[in-house]
Amino acid sequence: MKVVLSGALYQQILDHARSRPDLEVCGLLGAVAGAIKSYYPVDNIADQPQQAFLMDPAGQLRAMRSMREHGETMAGIFHSHPLTAARPSLRDRREARYANVYYFIASLQHPDPDLNCFLFDGRDFHAVPLSVDMQDHRCQNPDSCPGGKP
Repeated sequence: MKVVLSGALYQQILDHARSRPDLEVCGLLGAVAGAIKSYYPVDNIADQPQQAFLMDPAGQLRAMRSMREHGETMAGIFHSHPLTAARPSLRDRREARYANVYYFIASLQHPDPDLNCFLFDGRDFHAVPLSVDMQDHRCQNPDSCPGGKP
């Protein structure tokens, strides 16, 4: 099993993380027929957004409504880690609720962000290979494209 993101979607996710490098940002990913097509940023309303994320319920509902209107299903949850690795933290593990959904985590601890994908089975996270479709020529910011190449 492998997850594929378009270059534009990959860039959109990392641009969102970079827009607030001091805070965890978050959002939802929508898919059509199993292919991830869209990213929906959602405000983080956690008490300590530097260390955790809690999606704004109204924003989460708007994102889910938009997915439904576009014939998408919720395929993933994204959040960033400003200072730690792109893997589930103890808090992420404790608070995960959506089984059989991909969890995408971006780390900003190094100049070149790292984005990893995990599948939550209801009890634990399992790493899933992630690739970016570079045939999507909309990935035009070299700093946001894998390998620095659009």
